Amino acid sequence: MIILIEPNREAGFTSGGYRYQSSVFGQLSPEQGCIVTATADGLHALVDSLRLQNPGALIVVDGLFSELSSKPLPG
Repeated sequence: MIILIEPNREAGFTSGGYRYQSSVFGQLSPEQGCIVTATADGLHALVDSLRLQNPGALIVVDGLFSELSSKPLPG
């Protein structure tokens, strides 16, 4: 299971990276992977919650989104 965390998108926002990520995850079944959106303020709590819910998952954070966080992400 791969969980990608990315920021909430403004309506109509379709960058190349966003389209690519959506395409890749759109080809996975719900058991293989999903995209979860979050706010920068809620990022750490969401990562902790997802780890408790699915400890075997690979949790990936959108690179630009991780820079919005004021503290390092959990290892």
